[in-house]
Amino acid sequence: MTASDHASVRLNLARLTDRRIVGWPLLLGLLVIFLVDGFPFLGGSELDGSSLDRAGLVLQAAAVAWVVAAVALMIGRYTVLALAVARRRPVLTVTWFFVASLLGDVVFQGVIASGSDGRYIAASLLDQVAYKTAGLVLLALVISSLSDYRSTVRTLEQARHQLLDSRHAAARLEVTERLGVASTVTDSIELARQAVATQTPTEALTVLRSVTRDLVRPLSHELASASADFTPPPVAPVVRPSWRTTLRRVADAPLIAPRAMAWAMVVLGFRQTVTWEADAPGSTTDDALAVTFDAGRFVESVSVLAVIFFATYWAARLVRSAIADRAANAALVRRVVINGLGVVVIAIATLVAVALGFLLPWFPEPPPVQWWTPLLTLVPVTVIASVHGLTRSIGTHRTTVIEQLAAANGDLRWEIAAINERLWHHRRHLAHDVHGPVQAALNAAAHRLATLTDSDMGDDERREVVAAVDELLTQSAAALSDLDRPAVDLHEGLDDIVALWQGVCGISIDVDPAVHQHVETDPACVSAILAIVGEACANAAQHGRATQAEVRIAVTDARTAQVSVRDNGRGSSGDSSPGLGSQLLTEVTLDWALTTDDTGTVLVAHLPVGTM
Repeated sequence: MTASDHASVRLNLARLTDRRIVGWPLLLGLLVIFLVDGFPFLGGSELDGSSLDRAGLVLQAAAVAWVVAAVALMIGRYTVLALAVARRRPVLTVTWFFVASLLGDVVFQGVIASGSDGRYIAASLLDQVAYKTAGLVLLALVISSLSDYRSTVRTLEQARHQLLDSRHAAARLEVTERLGVASTVTDSIELARQAVATQTPTEALTVLRSVTRDLVRPLSHELASASADFTPPPVAPVVRPSWRTTLRRVADAPLIAPRAMAWAMVVLGFRQTVTWEADAPGSTTDDALAVTFDAGRFVESVSVLAVIFFATYWAARLVRSAIADRAANAALVRRVVINGLGVVVIAIATLVAVALGFLLPWFPEPPPVQWWTPLLTLVPVTVIASVHGLTRSIGTHRTTVIEQLAAANGDLRWEIAAINERLWHHRRHLAHDVHGPVQAALNAAAHRLATLTDSDMGDDERREVVAAVDELLTQSAAALSDLDRPAVDLHEGLDDIVALWQGVCGISIDVDPAVHQHVETDPACVSAILAIVGEACANAAQHGRATQAEVRIAVTDARTAQVSVRDNGRGSSGDSSPGLGSQLLTEVTLDWALTTDDTGTVLVAHLPVGTM
């Protein structure tokens, strides 16, 4: 067993600390355990109808015993297993499984004895309780693994839905903001137009100046300073996949695991070989098996168990290699059938090897077996192999889903940063539109109206001026409807930054050639890069007294751009509080870091590029 196998075992045992594993799947499995464990009691060579009589008795006893054990498990779920210590100690869950199995087996024995007037003895109590407890533990581990897998799948679907919802919400937010700004500007322009059309030039001029001062200019400043703080929409509830759907997804691993099957056969062989016939009157026993620790019999059985282990192990390896290619690409049903037949072949080969071993002179005398003894071996080993294969498959699928979930969360984080980047770019352009064309049109209209108050004009000239003012206002209202913006030029923006600080701080720019392919096709990213570089260079020159700054822009992958700015300044003072530059970095980048030492200051920021 490898280190990862040990870790898996520890992880699986930790799953027993969740009391929710005691639910209808476990209780249904418990009923199957009682029925299967009572199967050996149905054996016998009599042809007098006693087997049929015992079959009805076993079904009745198993049903009553299951009710008692199930009630005990449910009581334990809300009492013992609900304790804080039980959430840390898997042994308490195993102990309660043992208690429930013990109670159930006591009732099973009682029903058998009372229903047959003492003619039959079911089996040794310790034997039955131990195997039922082990069966419950295996079932609980599988059910817990399946439940975790279902929850992980649901979380993955929620993350994917949230990613899509975030994109739709961001698109709606951009449209809503643009429509809201356009509506405010349109109402302001309409107010100015009505004033120009119905009031005196002096009164209209006052209205125009009031619209500019009280409505348009504050709106542009608000948009320019607004933070891009997009919050993903709440996670939409997603129904966990059904048990049936989950089993279809995970039931694809091979059932044949040589080492696991070898140990399973050893456990079953121990149950059949380290036994002796019960010492009871002939009329009240039916060759029942009871555990004994007789030293001589135990030593003899060790050699049998060794043959069982190695025969099963090598038979399993041979069968697995023989069916590996046939089962690899087969459909689920065909794969299950192939593996099931392989398990049967392995069990038969093991029984043949053990039978041949009894022919050796140093082997003990073979124990008496009935016709159903091979079936007694095939049924449990098939169940154990299936559970083992299913557990491995669940683990493999859950690992894949966890990796997908990590990728989905990373995509969501990238998408939120990209949305904030686009919102920042979108709001700055809206601010530019309001501050530029709209406010300029209002100012020009005000200057035209001012000419009417400063000079004497004829009626025709006045009408021409008013018409020109109205045309200016109408054109300014349409400025926000133009969604086709010219692409932002990265190199021109960087050259402007270099020219701005020329003579104060020498700025060198290094742009990776790959930037042209990835970054320059994303206007929002280009705007964010220019803003970050401009802010970093301004801080270096103004606060750090830097004389040199090196800017490098590169792409680390198809979806991420890296901006690094290194200067020889002394950095900002330690008591300075985060400003708009830090807010910008936090909002539009995936991550960023600022370090300062004796040689200067280095800013490194990663930004999302493009769309998902």
